[in-house]
Amino acid sequence: MKKMLVTILGLCLSFQLYAYDNCFPPLSKEKQNYVIGYGSLMQAQSRKRTNPKARNVYPILLRGYKRLWGISGNNYKTTFLTLIKSKKSFLNAVYYPADLNDIVNVDQREYVYCRQEVPEDQIEPLLHRALPKGVYWVYVQKNNKIEKPSEYYPIAQSYVDIFIDGCMQVSNTYQIPNFVDLCIDKTDGWPSSNDGSWVNDRIYPRYPFAIPGFNKNIDILLAKHFKNYYDHPFD
Repeated sequence: MKKMLVTILGLCLSFQLYAYDNCFPPLSKEKQNYVIGYGSLMQAQSRKRTNPKARNVYPILLRGYKRLWGISGNNYKTTFLTLIKSKKSFLNAVYYPADLNDIVNVDQREYVYCRQEVPEDQIEPLLHRALPKGVYWVYVQKNNKIEKPSEYYPIAQSYVDIFIDGCMQVSNTYQIPNFVDLCIDKTDGWPSSNDGSWVNDRIYPRYPFAIPGFNKNIDILLAKHFKNYYDHPFD
């Protein structure tokens, strides 16, 4: 029995090391590291739960990737935002500096993704501020395998609220009028019909860090883009 436990522990450790090597490559100790956020990491409250020092973020266009609804949240029974490589695509996002411990914490938060280094020539600042030199990391879908929203794993309004609220924060801070519209337009996989793959869960949120109450401004913004927005079923 003891030998079996040792074997199992050894296999678990080997698996963890394999996962680290393939999805979470070594961090640079000589250069400044940066995290690129394109979903919940754009919202200050959500971001600071993992990295309390990450108060300031800087808006960018990220080229060569596509943002979409495409990864299931396992126990949360929810579909979240993810990123895949796509040569002709771009999206709006933010970046912020992070030390090694900060990024390890994000790795633990984003364990279902893979952390990938982004070449600086794929990052375009949306401000006059030049892009600082360093190593830029983004969390992407493993193997580009997409899991579309479904009735069993729907898009949860509580998570949409956090995403859009983050976009609004960036828009208001830097006075970028179309930043929120870009967040919506440069996200693929929004359901085209009310088939239960997008639910209004604001009363009993599926996402554990939902915004208290709901924001009517978010509803107004989303209703501009989706004709049947107010018809989503309640969960």
